[in-house]
Amino acid sequence: MHELFQEAFSIHNLPVTVLLGLVLGYWLLVVIGFIDADDSGIDINGDGHADFGDHHSAEGGFWLSAGKFLHLGVVPFMIVVSVLALLMFLFSVLANYYFNGQPGARSATVALLWLIPNFLVSVIITRIVITPVKKLFASFQDRIEAETKVIGKEGLVASMQVDRTYGQVEITTDGAPLLLNARVSEGHDAIPKGTSVIVFDISEDHSHYLIRPL
Repeated sequence: MHELFQEAFSIHNLPVTVLLGLVLGYWLLVVIGFIDADDSGIDINGDGHADFGDHHSAEGGFWLSAGKFLHLGVVPFMIVVSVLALLMFLFSVLANYYFNGQPGARSATVALLWLIPNFLVSVIITRIVITPVKKLFASFQDRIEAETKVIGKEGLVASMQVDRTYGQVEITTDGAPLLLNARVSEGHDAIPKGTSVIVFDISEDHSHYLIRPL
């Protein structure tokens, strides 16, 4: 363990160690609640692609292609960066340990040259690692989008009533009607069956919708 720390904080591995440290610091701030995990700093467009700037320029086209390759816009940006940073750290430590001289006499130039294949290999393995979870995040996004489309819709109370603890509403769609779990907001009276209502919000745990009479 001592040897690993010594290698990690030596000058030839310092860039990837700093990158990994920043990622770990980010997740620590997420855990203690100082920042929101959804605030990735990347603008996700409505078409599910990450916005890296001018998509019509060569540079913009490159970043868009890179984003697609790493499933950005489906898999959260910081999860992709976290996997990439961890892989680059591991490969840098191993490459310099085995192929860059002896401890205390390693070449900074060789270490810099190793960063290029390190990055390329890490990107490819990052894609392999995150591909299995892509469907999970895509399914989650589809559910959130479907829930968002329900907000603002009108419907009828289908249960005997909707109160703070129980209730269902029926929303008319182009296909089969939707039967949704619904509640009234705190401090509001129960809404009887057959009342026309509007869905105006969803609960924090996404277990039911909040409604009010029209």
